[in-house]
Amino acid sequence: MLHQMKGTGALLLLLFLPLLLWGCGSSATVAVKPAEPVQAAQAADTEVEPGEPADLDQDMDVSNSMGPVVKNAVDQLLGQVKRTLYTNSDYATNPECLLAVDCSYYVKQVLKGLPPIYYTLLQQSSGKTTALAEDYYEFFSGLPTEFSGTQFWIRVEHIKDVRPGDIIACKYKDQDGPTTGHVMVAYTRAVQSRCSDKDQHWLYVSDSARSGHADDTRNSAGRYAKTFQYTAYEGGGGEPSGAGIGKMWFNTGKKPSYRWKSCSGAQHADFFIAIGRPMQPVRLK
Repeated sequence: MLHQMKGTGALLLLLFLPLLLWGCGSSATVAVKPAEPVQAAQAADTEVEPGEPADLDQDMDVSNSMGPVVKNAVDQLLGQVKRTLYTNSDYATNPECLLAVDCSYYVKQVLKGLPPIYYTLLQQSSGKTTALAEDYYEFFSGLPTEFSGTQFWIRVEHIKDVRPGDIIACKYKDQDGPTTGHVMVAYTRAVQSRCSDKDQHWLYVSDSARSGHADDTRNSAGRYAKTFQYTAYEGGGGEPSGAGIGKMWFNTGKKPSYRWKSCSGAQHADFFIAIGRPMQPVRLK
């Protein structure tokens, strides 16, 4: 999420970033206090989905998809992270020290797990060194949905068809300054919601944001909390921020929307959505 950090705490955090970097791997005192875990009371009005499918993490066979490589890149990156923080300036990209990035820069780091051509195509399309959320959207929305054997990327039309390693891009209709939207990595397959909004699906996503989602590693909660253990510092919103994995809800029907951290929470519909899937081209004979 590319929202600007606001408030005195966020300003102090940015001022102390050099100290955070200097203290990495040493006994120096960290200048920033880790965020306290988010209490369950914050989601008291949340409908509860039934238990998660046991095969949620099972690799889904999508011919020629490079998704498993992307998911492995997420695992490698978050497996190294010691401390993380959301920021859209003054990036710190050493996960063993501090990973301080926004959503687009996080996905850029993840896509380094693929051959350079995949991100180069995004850069060329955007005309920027780092593609923003809107650039992912524009690039993906112009892609074909069928794989001919030669493309590096194709478009996935519906959230129900998302598989691990796909990239989900949201472009805000009304942009606020540098905020263009949000971009994230699908970490699991999508599951149809059984809450009141039957048209939506949920899945775990990996992103960098000002606050976590439901069952989120940034809050030391959920399915993957024991696998990825690190400290998430408070962002501008006063909650654990930075990189992580958590559960989101999406509707990609006639009226696209998403819910950040519950199946019946605030419904955001002020965006366009496009989903890209990296593919392995078939070698021409």
